[in-house]
Amino acid sequence: MRGNIGMDMEKSRIEDVYERYLYVLKALVGSDAKPREGIFNAVKEILDGKTIILSAPPGYGKTIITYTLGYLTAKDLGPFAPHVIHVLPLRSIIDDCYLRLFNYGKEPKIPSLSHNNVARQMLSAHESPWLQKSLIFTTIDTFTYCSLRLPPAESRKILRKRTLGHGLYTKSAILSSFIVFDEIQLFLEENLRLASVFSSLLKWLTTMRLPLLVMSATLPKRIELFIKAQCHMPPITLRYGKDFKDQNFDEERLSKNLNTSVISGELNEIVENGMTLADSYSKVLIVANTVERCKNIAYMLKKHGYEPLVLHGKIARKDRDERLKKLTSSTWIAVTTQVIEAGVDISADVLLSDAAPPCSLIQRGGRVLRHSRKSQQEGKIIIIKDKKAISGSKAYGVYNKKLVKASLQFLEKYGDILTWHLPYVDDKKLIGYENFIEKVYETSRFDISFSENVRDNVLKFLLSLSPSPNEVQKLIENMGGTITRDSPLILGLINKEGLVPGQSVDFSDLQDLFEKWAVTLTLFDFEKLLKQNILVLVPLNDSNDRFKVRNYIDVARKGEIVGQILRGNISAVIIPEELYNDEYGLIL
Repeated sequence: MRGNIGMDMEKSRIEDVYERYLYVLKALVGSDAKPREGIFNAVKEILDGKTIILSAPPGYGKTIITYTLGYLTAKDLGPFAPHVIHVLPLRSIIDDCYLRLFNYGKEPKIPSLSHNNVARQMLSAHESPWLQKSLIFTTIDTFTYCSLRLPPAESRKILRKRTLGHGLYTKSAILSSFIVFDEIQLFLEENLRLASVFSSLLKWLTTMRLPLLVMSATLPKRIELFIKAQCHMPPITLRYGKDFKDQNFDEERLSKNLNTSVISGELNEIVENGMTLADSYSKVLIVANTVERCKNIAYMLKKHGYEPLVLHGKIARKDRDERLKKLTSSTWIAVTTQVIEAGVDISADVLLSDAAPPCSLIQRGGRVLRHSRKSQQEGKIIIIKDKKAISGSKAYGVYNKKLVKASLQFLEKYGDILTWHLPYVDDKKLIGYENFIEKVYETSRFDISFSENVRDNVLKFLLSLSPSPNEVQKLIENMGGTITRDSPLILGLINKEGLVPGQSVDFSDLQDLFEKWAVTLTLFDFEKLLKQNILVLVPLNDSNDRFKVRNYIDVARKGEIVGQILRGNISAVIIPEELYNDEYGLIL
């Protein structure tokens, strides 16, 4: 496969690709944008068919690699791969990466990368069901199922044995693509199933000799070694500060004075600090570890006369896109969850954050003073320690408590000399953030763990031997409805159209709901919704272009929700409009 996709980079070809890289950079960043060290080198290596591990700081412009590869594939069928598939852990990052190409909904900044050949493919967006467009942004879940010959868009027809589907067609698209895995630490630190799945995917893709880029702003040595152990061919590692460095970037980041502190407090203290900061700074970012904390903080700020922008995983797509756009303005106070951590291109003056593991904190810190200014800048990073949570027996919110505790201990001791934006620094009086991550991993004795429910040999068989979709379906059902998550994801649609039981509707009538009012639900969310007399959308044919609205209780008699969704008997859950608040999102 390397011989087919990769190419020998002769001098004339290198010059041609470099010119195209510069064109993409200036079109997306601005005419004054200058290339950064290491980025084009990564482009060259992946074009040569290599497996690359890239670590570069937040705000360094790693995504330009994906945009450049997408532009190359859109302009020329050969010698480049026909597709670029960029795999991300969070749907909010997908939307942000996509919208950057279109200036938040307007005309494309690069004519060759238009809505015709750039797509989002995930639970709430089906813009390239068989991964056939030039540049595709997708989730690890969708990528995994497509790799297993069970593209979610066709699961109903496949499992009803009406067709073999386009499973091989989709898998072939993957096997003829440049593959980019982004912010992979979010696959590995907390979710045991994703760690197992990612391990199997790496083994399979590198055995098939695909050009592969694995990149992150935070790449602990332990994760690098883990990636290398899964790769069939030895990958090339490119680390900022070790293998390349951009002097201008270093100087610009070191000119930013970030005052760091750790304070104890609960919701009231967070809100009080948030108000104080909002009175002194133009752009204040507050990050909470859970959706409920996020909504509670925003609600309390609202009571005191502030107008916070709320962003979390239970915000409808239309509202999320509008808020991402507002975060490019000059004044705001935003209250978010982890959805803001990686890849979302905003630049706050100050961060007030719940305590979290080191990689998450560095990613959050990467949203502070992200964009350069001419004058020397000052900002604040304040980490909130919840004493009750840190001393209890359970996890710290959704996080590994040992990692959080070790992070707090480090920041309390060394926070004043930590460089949040640079992994390594020459100044002996300062500490690069890679040192922070490594020390916390060492202190907490953290290691990557695997789920016993996701056996490597089973996934290896499914990936390599192309079994029937029904074998994949059986595995998924035996694992509780999902390979990649602890709980399967369910598409929810806010009932902005006033749908009623018994109503038959065409997909064209529901397009606004799917495009603007989609919310991703877990089984836990669904159980809460059962207290309401909820509706579901039932497909009337295998093409999913006509539906009937039914009471869930009528459909539930035929089977459990997981089985019904896996078989495509339920396309979406209709969420009563009164359960969605335009400011705070889904209210359960």
